[in-house]
Amino acid sequence: MLFNKVTKLSSAISCFLVATVVLIGVGIIRPQIASAAIGSDLNFQALSFQPEADLFRASSDLSPGFTRRYENVATIGGAVIDARVTIVSQSGNVNNELSTFDQYDNTQHLSAHTEPSGSAESSGKFRIDFLADGTDTPVVLRNIRSSIADIDAHEFGTFFGISRYRLATGTQLSRSGSTAGVFRFHSSTTGGSNTDELRILEVDYDATSSITTEFGCRSNANGVIGAGGKCGFTVVIGTPVRTLGVVETAVARPTYTVTYNSNNGTSGSVPASSTGTNEITIAGNTGALSKSPGVFLGWNTLANGTGVSFPPGYTFVPTENMTLYAQYGPVPSPPTADNETSSGLVDVNQTINVLVGDTAATGAFLNPSSIRLCATGTPDVSCTSTSLLVPNEGTYTVDPQTGTVTFDPLSTFAGTATPIKYVVADSTGQIASASIAVTVATPSAPPYDLSYNLDGGTGTTPTTVTGLNQGDTTVLADGTGFNKTGFTFTGWNCDNSIGAKAAGSTA
Repeated sequence: MLFNKVTKLSSAISCFLVATVVLIGVGIIRPQIASAAIGSDLNFQALSFQPEADLFRASSDLSPGFTRRYENVATIGGAVIDARVTIVSQSGNVNNELSTFDQYDNTQHLSAHTEPSGSAESSGKFRIDFLADGTDTPVVLRNIRSSIADIDAHEFGTFFGISRYRLATGTQLSRSGSTAGVFRFHSSTTGGSNTDELRILEVDYDATSSITTEFGCRSNANGVIGAGGKCGFTVVIGTPVRTLGVVETAVARPTYTVTYNSNNGTSGSVPASSTGTNEITIAGNTGALSKSPGVFLGWNTLANGTGVSFPPGYTFVPTENMTLYAQYGPVPSPPTADNETSSGLVDVNQTINVLVGDTAATGAFLNPSSIRLCATGTPDVSCTSTSLLVPNEGTYTVDPQTGTVTFDPLSTFAGTATPIKYVVADSTGQIASASIAVTVATPSAPPYDLSYNLDGGTGTTPTTVTGLNQGDTTVLADGTGFNKTGFTFTGWNCDNSIGAKAAGSTA
């Protein structure tokens, strides 16, 4: 929100403005209906992947399963977004791994090289998962754009689960194949510049929790690049610079399926698969899965639990079909939550990351989408709102993707707000609660100037007095150095509550 600074014009002398004290009453706290839209709007802005990894096959294992986490790739509306990059698969590469990863010194680029081991196609595929700050839980980003530049004739680039692709007018790229949801392109020519717009593949996602991309050398590329040659790629998230026109093609997303695996559970059954073309909600433990002597803790993209974690009931947007593995462990102790405080200025939103300092037991994880709000004193099980109005103060709203709470104060409110309560559940459904206490401060008044207007008189206007703070006093100038024909100087008249003042008096 913006502040409007009010300036009052004077007729004879500029005087400071007097603040008005507003008494705030306290009423009943009321839950509000939250917006149905999920996800944070990136608005096609660039993400920043840092620090640079600069990894090579000779010193790092760049085979499938490799992961690297990047902290704070974006901050949207006060919510911090992290990212995890996973090499999903490879084919036809020397040593069955990529040659390089994130080599170039550009924080907007995620680069990689494939090196064919023979005449067969060599490829690398990785997935970029967007995560809530400090967690392994995915979030949805809306309006996100990605691209691969400099796709030569012996190379290809692919994106999965997109909403549309964008190619330059006169593009040299052609789509290979027609598999639904898979958009692979190759070039009809070879160049040497990442800025050649005719060989840039650019795609948009209306909403997604990840970007999945595949790239590599086409068959017989080794005859072009020679022994030891590589095919290099830079995947950029953000809008590339273009001077040529762009042809945009909207595409339909296929139906994606999330399949559940019991992961060697000893009793119970997996839930039915979840399907959808866009948002998919993760199933709960409807079949009472367990693994003696442990209990069900949640779902993960990897059987060993080191992948991306999905709490039951969580909503995300996939780019491919997915299998989730049940996770088990000892019965965890309940999660813990700590009280939150925040402060800000009048009519300015405050964003509180309530999960910071909250903890889940070993093996479980906190579920950002479970956060609910209510008045203090409400039983935890009755705390069910994602938006809460406190009359005469403002509205609290939960972002179910990141778990942040935003307080939108009324423009008339200042002071200590009525504390409210929030609850959070972990992946086993156990609940913890704590309070949120917000303070809204009135900004300090700016320094004021006191200037003089001779009102048609002639002579030397008294010097302006600067740097006066609200409540300061100053001696008004006498009548020396100016006059007005036919009039006798009797004093000054202020344009605010000070009123008429004699020369040399204190105002």
